[in-house]
Amino acid sequence: MHPETQSIILIIKFCNQGSLDTTLFDENKTVTLEQKLLWLIGISKGLSHLHSNNITHQDVAAHNVLLNQNEAKITDFGMSRLIDEQKQHGTTKSELGPIRWMAPESLKNKQYSN
Repeated sequence: MHPETQSIILIIKFCNQGSLDTTLFDENKTVTLEQKLLWLIGISKGLSHLHSNNITHQDVAAHNVLLNQNEAKITDFGMSRLIDEQKQHGTTKSELGPIRWMAPESLKNKQYSN
């Protein structure tokens, strides 16, 4: 907790390779299928950990994944939400969100789930 704002802060290891989207779209870098699979495994493990703690990220995109020594780490939890264990979903009142990355049912029903 930040002592002045009482907001939750997360400190992670410095990721010297930058964001996944920068790496994927860099014409000077060659990315192998093996690297991509390792990144997908890392992202999947991160999401699995969040879901096991009843948290939904809601903004999974290449620009929110950082790379360090070819290991992918999910970042930017600003849109993350806790999900009620009994209901298995939540409802948002907001019209805002990462529309390009949202599931159609989330846009239509304003519900989110793992």
